Amino acid sequence: MYIKFIILAILNFIIVTQNSFGQINNTVYLSGTIKNYNNQVQIEDMSEMRDLKLPDNERTFILDSNNHFAISFTLNKAGYFRIGRNILYLQPKDSLNMEINWVWRDSSIFKGIGSEANEYLKFTPFPKGGSFLEGDLHCELTIDKTINEILRLAQNRRIELKNCININEAFRSLETTRIEADILNSIIMIPTYFVYKYNITKDSFETFKALYHKIATPYIYNYSKSINFDQKYLQLGVYRQIISGILTRIKGYKAKRSLVEDWLKASDLIDNLKVIKEKANIEQFKVNLNDIKTLRYRNAVAKSYKKLVAFTIGDIAKDFEMIDANNNKVALSSFKGKIIYINLWATWCGPCLEEMPYLDSLKKRFDDGEQIVFISLSIDDFKQKWLDNITHRKALHNQFNIDRLNLESYSVTEVPRVIIINKSFKIEAMYGSLPSRKNTMLILDKLLQ
Repeated sequence: MYIKFIILAILNFIIVTQNSFGQINNTVYLSGTIKNYNNQVQIEDMSEMRDLKLPDNERTFILDSNNHFAISFTLNKAGYFRIGRNILYLQPKDSLNMEINWVWRDSSIFKGIGSEANEYLKFTPFPKGGSFLEGDLHCELTIDKTINEILRLAQNRRIELKNCININEAFRSLETTRIEADILNSIIMIPTYFVYKYNITKDSFETFKALYHKIATPYIYNYSKSINFDQKYLQLGVYRQIISGILTRIKGYKAKRSLVEDWLKASDLIDNLKVIKEKANIEQFKVNLNDIKTLRYRNAVAKSYKKLVAFTIGDIAKDFEMIDANNNKVALSSFKGKIIYINLWATWCGPCLEEMPYLDSLKKRFDDGEQIVFISLSIDDFKQKWLDNITHRKALHNQFNIDRLNLESYSVTEVPRVIIINKSFKIEAMYGSLPSRKNTMLILDKLLQ
């Protein structure tokens, strides 16, 4: 307690001193402790720029032996960030003392300037977890009951937001839109988690899908109409996840939607660059880059391109260590001489779970252990959830877990993702064909030949 008091006193003294001289202070001061984690930590940018940039070591810090930290950095405008599983909203001049629980984010504690917004954000549902579905936790016995549960949880969030007093109107507007976007995302994700939770077979899925569309389509259309096209909402991850579908379903708002579409254009270009076949293929990239009108989007894509071509297809794979279910370290290079198919995933990622039956089919079809090996590599921070998941699914062999920071060379910003390495231990595909894709078997057959 004494150490934390000293840190806070020093930070507050710096703030008061700078302000007393009339200087413009765009610095954020963060200090505190992090439980259940003993490694380097990064304050991740969760804005729309996250999807245009590749991972870097910016705003990374090391915990001391008592899991304490103190960090400051320049911030020119308010935005969303993340430490562990805690979503943060930071503004210039914020000074926060935090007790972060890496595993159980709702038990984290925030004190100081900017604390109320971050206390509220502790309970933010994750887009790839199906937002209010929270994986399959809130999948009720029927589609109707599940939608009613989604709407109930959303109403609770509205009440919690209304009860926040010391927040600005910009944050309130963003979070109001997040709730609406989370509702839409939750309803869209129902089939993913119903299949997983209730073991819906292929034979009965078509019947289920028809019933789902009959019940859910009116909700999806109405909530799509209620969400505005505005570039400022791109700060929200869930908004970015659903906006392409909204633009397809709903027409209008030409002036505002053009700015959103410019980000989508930049995001699509990054996705295309990730699967670039040859480093020399630059000219077409330059043409497409000039189509992006927003300067910061264009600059971010250009910077990412340079990093992508620095380590890509044809390069020798960079080694890393994984942890197996018995906590043993296993090096990627121990599989050298075989075709290595790495499936990156996480337990909180709905699309990842959808891929698992297809991955198991590939393993049964190809994996004789002699020429090809399938590695299922989880980036879960909470290893017990990973262990529980693979036990529940009775997952096949070569199940591993890794700290995403140890994959920096591979620029892992999203899952699901596949990396394919050939028998010469060279990158065959940095963003390879997912298990569910029809051409995946053809690609693997060709490599084996």
